[in-house]
Amino acid sequence: MNEHRTMSRLSVVKVGTIEFDGGSFTCVIRDLSVGGAGLDVVSSVGISDHFTLVLRTDGLHVPCHVAWREERRIGVVFH
Repeated sequence: MNEHRTMSRLSVVKVGTIEFDGGSFTCVIRDLSVGGAGLDVVSSVGISDHFTLVLRTDGLHVPCHVAWREERRIGVVFH
């Protein structure tokens, strides 16, 4: 995969929640930066293009939009 990120990301393994109008999904945050994150999901089907990423242990509630998606992985940009 070609690298298109403008900021480097820190590798992490944290449980988060994808929340949007009409649903929520558990995810695993695999990498994180000031500008975005890489998320592992059971399936990207049914996940909105715009949502709030919640990481309760860190007090993070940030609006996101999907930059790219694969079957079980989503890259998001923070607003």
